[in-house]
Order: sequence, then C-alpha cells, then structure tokens
Amino acid sequence: ADLANIFNVPACDQVGMGCTINKHKFRQALSHDARLGNIAFSTLEEFLAGAAPSNLQFPVVIKPSEGCGSSGVFIIRNMDELHKAKASYDRDRLSRNRVLLSNEDWLVEEFLEGPELGVELIMSDGEAVFASVMEATKTPPPLFQGTGRFYPTSLGRDADDIIASECIRAAKLLGLNNSVIDIDCKWVPGRGMIFIEINSRMGGHSVGLMHENVFGINLVLEHFRVGCGKVTSTLAAVESAALYTSSEDDLGRHDYIASMP
Repeated sequence: ADLANIFNVPACDQVGMGCTINKHKFRQALSHDARLGNIAFSTLEEFLAGAAPSNLQFPVVIKPSEGCGSSGVFIIRNMDELHKAKASYDRDRLSRNRVLLSNEDWLVEEFLEGPELGVELIMSDGEAVFASVMEATKTPPPLFQGTGRFYPTSLGRDADDIIASECIRAAKLLGLNNSVIDIDCKWVPGRGMIFIEINSRMGGHSVGLMHENVFGINLVLEHFRVGCGKVTSTLAAVESAALYTSSEDDLGRHDYIASMP
C-alpha cells in the first residue's frame, strides 16, 4: 500500500491492509457488521481478567495476533492447557532469541467446528471480478496446517454463493479494492459462514496451480495487473462473481493435495 501511494497506482486502504496483518484488528473491523462479525473474541489479557464476552467459553482457540503458518495456534479446553501452551510457545521464542508476546498480543476466539473453506477474490476498483470457493483440507489439530483444497465444495452451490458474497462484502468493508485476496472461513451448522482470516495475497500451496488448471487464471499475474489498475479482457467480461463459484456440472470434481515436507 505504501509503494502504491509513492508510485501513484491503485492500492488498498492502508487501515484495511493493517487488518490483514493483525488478526485482532481484523476481528474488530468485522465486529462493526453484525453479519460479518458473528464470532466471540477477545485479547488474552481480557480473557484472563474475566472481561471477555460471556459466550467466549472453553474450548477456545488462542493465537498470536500477528503471525503465519499456524505458528502458536492452539485449541485450549481449560485454564491449565492455556498456561502450558503459552509456556511452550514462550520457550520456543526464547530459544530463537525472539521477544515474548504480551497477553495483549494474543487473540482468543471461539473454537469452531465445520467444513473449512478457502476463497480467492480478485478485486479491481472496489468490485469483485472473480471469486472462487473451495473446500480446504487440514492436518488434524493441533497443527492446523493446510494440505490442499478440493472443488466444488461439499456444501452445494447455494452455500458457496453465500460465502462468495459475504467475502466480497468483507473485502469492501476493509477497503481491499485492488488486490488478489485469500480468505479462510468456516461453515458452522446452524450459524452459517464465519471468517477465520483474510490476506491480501493469493493462497499458498496448490491454490495457484489449481486456479490455472480449473479456471485458466494466473493469480500472481492478476495481482500485478489489478495493482497497476489493469484488468484482463477475460475478467472484465465476467458479469457476476457467482459465475466463478462451484459448478460441478460444467467442471467436474478437482482435487489438489499439496505435498507436505
């Protein structure tokens, strides 16, 4: 965002970009929208002080507000597990000469059960010109590592369209106007879609390859293009982002499992 301002090319809102880096800021931003902010959360400081929302009860997930690769993400079922998990993470940071995180730098969230989805958006001038919804495969807890995605999802076209629409609303709310965006979310029975996180980049592992093979779209190239204010003729012709959600009749089933080291 800073470079875009310097070179006078389209960019995303800097505050919104900050929300893609800091998960607590992301939760706070979505909390202003009743539909998008439908999850209980707090800082660890608030949780330990009894100042968290009343519906934020064990089991919970704790994670550093900033980080990647699921490092420091734990499912916590009681206070003893919380202290042990945090002590383990602190020892690891000290062993690598890293500064310890304060309780304000930890995020506590509801533990959610249900299918996990990976959504890719291409936003240009504040509008979605492409959206895909894929179902994610993960390693068993406590690692939370992505191992691949499959398409179409097991949820069906109607749910996929809802997920795509809500992700577009979130991108607009955060001002992520010119970017390829990767969003992780859960579909929770009885509650619908709940966001996990949002990134102003394409997804990792097999996501780029899958989009090239299924949709014929190079997400890396498109990220450069929208960042410079350009949209390909193929994408410009798309009338609705929903056209690029699940369509099993047309495309069949595609499974891509990323090799884990």
